Amino acid sequence: MQYQALHAGPLDDDGFRRQRVAATLVSPQGIAFKVDYDFAAGTWADVALQVPFTGAQRLRIGQVKAPLGLETFGSHRDVALLERASLSTLLPGRRVGVKWSAARGASHYTVFAAGDSLDRQERGAGLYARATRAFGASTEWVSCTWVSAADVTGVGSLRLRGRPDVSGLPLVGADSGEIDQPDRVDRIALEAAWDRGPWTVQAEYARLRAYRERSATAAGPLPDIDGAGTYLMASWRPGGQSRSYRDGLFRSATGSSAAGVFELVARLSWLSVEDQAGRTQAGRSTALGASWSFASRWRLQAQVSTSPDDDAGAIHGLRLHYRF
Repeated sequence: MQYQALHAGPLDDDGFRRQRVAATLVSPQGIAFKVDYDFAAGTWADVALQVPFTGAQRLRIGQVKAPLGLETFGSHRDVALLERASLSTLLPGRRVGVKWSAARGASHYTVFAAGDSLDRQERGAGLYARATRAFGASTEWVSCTWVSAADVTGVGSLRLRGRPDVSGLPLVGADSGEIDQPDRVDRIALEAAWDRGPWTVQAEYARLRAYRERSATAAGPLPDIDGAGTYLMASWRPGGQSRSYRDGLFRSATGSSAAGVFELVARLSWLSVEDQAGRTQAGRSTALGASWSFASRWRLQAQVSTSPDDDAGAIHGLRLHYRF
């Protein structure tokens, strides 16, 4: 459960960002069924059956998250700032399908065949894949992707809209508007992260192309639509805690100290998208944040970030997160 307050110039917003309730049933054989509903958004998150296989293999059937992007594929409670970077608008969300994952040594693989989401906000059938490799020991990790890509058809329509590192205020860094009838959408994402002791540095790059080969007007075929985004983020934990790494994803740092875990974060983000006519819309944002995880289940986050609106100025955000 997350409650947040935001302020930027004359704009204010406060309320529950997330009110998610999940339940998981697990059989003695390790077969699990999970349902997860967000009352704040009024939509289903995960609704899936998980079946374990020999070795470190798992099969999940139902609505789950598509495996693209280090921040986007990971859990929101592990994101260092209030929101994921703006390039997440180029990457898919949750879809209904079949996902296979396996770990082999320091490598982790995921393949996902999927269709529409349950609420049909995400449309299209396609194949997603992600492969990562880690280098290091329990106190030092370097992780990078081998492959992270998707090819989706039957999308219906598409909108690429990046916000300046927060959700809740009507501020947009770059917006493609509604893109009608793309024939196919291809995505690729690259990522790398380094974590050693209290320090973390990570970066991602994502690119999208929406093809409209069969669409045409009286003036001729419509142009393809491109989008690209990247970010660079660094964080420091004064208490010396490290993040853990599992299944190709980093987790939040934890500590046994009564003082909890403090973290300072800085991130630079860039996003560029094209509109229906092929004109480029671009934006960038800078975010500085601090978080305090305490009493094992509480997290307080504060953030200042830039706004694309000159009248709004800087955005100030505060969020309290409780996990039960």
